[in-house]
Amino acid sequence: MSTTVDQGRFSLDDYADELKAAPDNTQIGHQIWFENDRVRIWGINLGPGERVPFHCHTRTYFWVCTDGTRGNQRFPTGEMETYDFAVGDVDFLDIEPGEQLIHDLENAGDKPLRFVAVELL
Repeated sequence: MSTTVDQGRFSLDDYADELKAAPDNTQIGHQIWFENDRVRIWGINLGPGERVPFHCHTRTYFWVCTDGTRGNQRFPTGEMETYDFAVGDVDFLDIEPGEQLIHDLENAGDKPLRFVAVELL
């Protein structure tokens, strides 16, 4: 599991358009590597300073970090968490039917940040 190094706040106004569109944005990564009737596997590849915009998870999923560095996640509450991601970090997020998780992901480090994310269909 990744290590939380800081918790803070950010201005919701800076991301107002993304946050408004987020419930309809279910693109959780950059590229779908594989999909069948049971799973969808995404690649996420962020260079320093790059980010995945606010998006919505509507399915249970897990991710594995394949290249780690520092990253920020922002939430629609205005909260931001900073993590030190390391190779092999894994998290499993159980999303119940009708629930959703909205957040973004930003590479706040100085080297690539990469994940494989698997949605359970």
